[in-house]
Amino acid sequence: MSLELTEEEQALLAQLLENAWRDLKEEIYKAEDYAYKRGLKDDERIITGLLAKVKQLRTEEPPAVVGEQRSASSHQP
Repeated sequence: MSLELTEEEQALLAQLLENAWRDLKEEIYKAEDYAYKRGLKDDERIITGLLAKVKQLRTEEPPAVVGEQRSASSHQP
């Protein structure tokens, strides 16, 4: 599966995931039922994985298109 996001969408998604992660940490701390807590920890693992992927996308620079840059500069006097 592939999902393309704008920089603005990536930033918002990262912010939402960070907020969800913080809320989840508190819920894990307060949870008394072991099975429920284990499920929350599974959710936390997924959220932190998603957050890492989104942050990686935000740090990647798009590859330079060398052929287009050269052709554009060759048309200038």
